[in-house]
Amino acid sequence: MDNSTLSRYDNQSNTVVNDYFALQNKGQRLGDTGNDIVRWNQHIFIPVSKSRTIEKIRINDGISDGRIKLSAGDEPQRIAILNDTVAYVTLLNDRIKQFNPTTLEIKNEYISVGPAPEGIAVTNATIFVANSGYGDLRKNEPKASTISVINRQTSQEIALLTNVINVRSLHITNQGRTLYAMYSNLNTPTGLKGGIVQYDIRTLQETNRWTFRSPSVPTFNTQEDSLFVADSAGVWLINLRTQQSQPQLLFPKPTNNDQWYHIQKNPNNNTLWISTYPQFGQKNGWVSVKDYKGQTLQTLNVLLTPRTILFF
Repeated sequence: MDNSTLSRYDNQSNTVVNDYFALQNKGQRLGDTGNDIVRWNQHIFIPVSKSRTIEKIRINDGISDGRIKLSAGDEPQRIAILNDTVAYVTLLNDRIKQFNPTTLEIKNEYISVGPAPEGIAVTNATIFVANSGYGDLRKNEPKASTISVINRQTSQEIALLTNVINVRSLHITNQGRTLYAMYSNLNTPTGLKGGIVQYDIRTLQETNRWTFRSPSVPTFNTQEDSLFVADSAGVWLINLRTQQSQPQLLFPKPTNNDQWYHIQKNPNNNTLWISTYPQFGQKNGWVSVKDYKGQTLQTLNVLLTPRTILFF
């Protein structure tokens, strides 16, 4: 449908520019469907699944600095960047691929993983890949709902983390020592909840687990000692400085059919930005800016299905 867009909010002028990429690039389109935004140095990278592209965009002016065109069947989902020359992208056809974020050269070799890989995270030694199984669609296939642990030097799987149903996102904190995985409940069987799992990367042992119903991708404060997550009940805070910390409900979700897709803490102040869209119909979404008590401070109107928020 070629309807993925990029919206840019300017804090100084308090304005939103929708379809910013097309405006800055003489009518070029991002394509269909944009899945992620990852920053590296002075660029952002956007994987676009159906169009099979990775767009590299300058932060200062929104101009494209290049586009990777992937092979047939390679639908990019999420990106993890290790350094100026090494990055990885998950592909919906059960593989990942390495590319150079500076030159946009892409390696010919694939690394095979589990079904429908989505989230990805990387350290100097290891690649972690979330094999979601695409929810109910491929849940019974081998390696569905697992995390592949891959030796980065050999490109071989060295471990498989289990009991993470429909695992969709991965995040590394604590200077590469801690891994967080977000997994989501399935439609069938009913009653299964999603949640957040914490792992010690050195031992690959699970060190904590918190359950939620339909959780969002989590966000962390600047010190990475607090985690925020939104689910069908509301927005929760987890104090990561305490080993047995339990989620604290900051504020409940409004009783309507609007969907909370993504939550991001503004690193410059104590506000939470929540991407929201109507449950029914092809309608534009918005970003709600809230304080920790749930009071809406601002509403920013954007376009279809806002998925990811990035501050810079």
